[in-house]
Amino acid sequence: MTSETAVANRGNNQLTLFRVVRLVFLILVFTTGCLSILVSQVVIFVIFKFSPTRRQLGINYTKKNFVILLTFITNVCTKTQINITHDNSIPEGSFYYAKTWSGREVVKAKLDHNAILIANHQIYTDWLFMWWCGYINNVADRFYIIMKKSLQQIPLLGWGMTNYDFIFLSRKWELDKEQMTTQLSTLTDENHWLLVFPEGTNMSKCRKDISDKYIEKVGAEPLVHVLLPRIKGLYVCTKALKGSTDTIYDATVAYSGHSPDEFAQDIYGLLATYLYDRSPQSVDIHFRAHKISTALQSVKFDDSDEDFDEYQKWLFERWSEKDQLMEAYFQTGSFVDKYHETIKTRLMLNSKLELFHVYSIVTATTLTLWVLWKVWALFF
Repeated sequence: MTSETAVANRGNNQLTLFRVVRLVFLILVFTTGCLSILVSQVVIFVIFKFSPTRRQLGINYTKKNFVILLTFITNVCTKTQINITHDNSIPEGSFYYAKTWSGREVVKAKLDHNAILIANHQIYTDWLFMWWCGYINNVADRFYIIMKKSLQQIPLLGWGMTNYDFIFLSRKWELDKEQMTTQLSTLTDENHWLLVFPEGTNMSKCRKDISDKYIEKVGAEPLVHVLLPRIKGLYVCTKALKGSTDTIYDATVAYSGHSPDEFAQDIYGLLATYLYDRSPQSVDIHFRAHKISTALQSVKFDDSDEDFDEYQKWLFERWSEKDQLMEAYFQTGSFVDKYHETIKTRLMLNSKLELFHVYSIVTATTLTLWVLWKVWALFF
């Protein structure tokens, strides 16, 4: 990339009136939306206390509403184009354009509804783009994420995400293994996408140095654009879910507007994205699919050291390929090749009216209580 391309669309740090007003609006929408979702969860727990199935359906509804809320907010303050590509492991037509009832063109996906999704990790909003991919594949309400345990301590939001059955890890392996095994056992009887970032953290100068030192220590192949993935967490996930899914989707994510020597997280932070218009001009997402039954047929999942080594070999090879993809991206500016169609879209909802779903349960509950109060007052 040229230096001009590397600084494109970074915006400036001038705090204009428009940006302040927009931020106030987004904070208002986010706050009221989150509170509405949390109150909705309380209502669901009360009404369906003795009906676990219906209670789970209700919580799943609020889970989809959360990604709807975040997608709406991000769409308001960014104009980022999303370019989706894939290789031959995913059939042509798996991503396609469709028309909504209003005639609006949106992107849909026809991928497996039971899958493990892995990706490289560059910025804090990576998980939103991955969850949005689940949204266009109609699994946003059954989307699960492995996250740092510290995020569970966020007031109110931590409680809400716990209700979503997100898996929070403390990075103490014995505790994490037990926690993961217990929670993953509940996913085997339903459609689900489980998002795992094997690198464990954002790509940064500090983390890259740590990764490089470990690569040198274990004698692995050097990586330039990605971090060395961690093995054990993904191993446990694959072992637990291989009975209900045979697919691991492997997403490689790249952000425009920075050079190979820069780190996306240093440029596209949360404040830069949602206040200063410093969003990438494009986000490229390249998908591959790996079948567990064939790609990992030599792995026995017996928790032996030899088995971990076999799984590690497979995952390191995938990350080496991912590093090569990133190298090609920095040379050409995209993952595009002449053999596959590139789907171009934005991070957006099928309809902006979906935002009202976020407030639907609270609104219905309020109206119901108001009617009951009026009836009570009429007769008593």
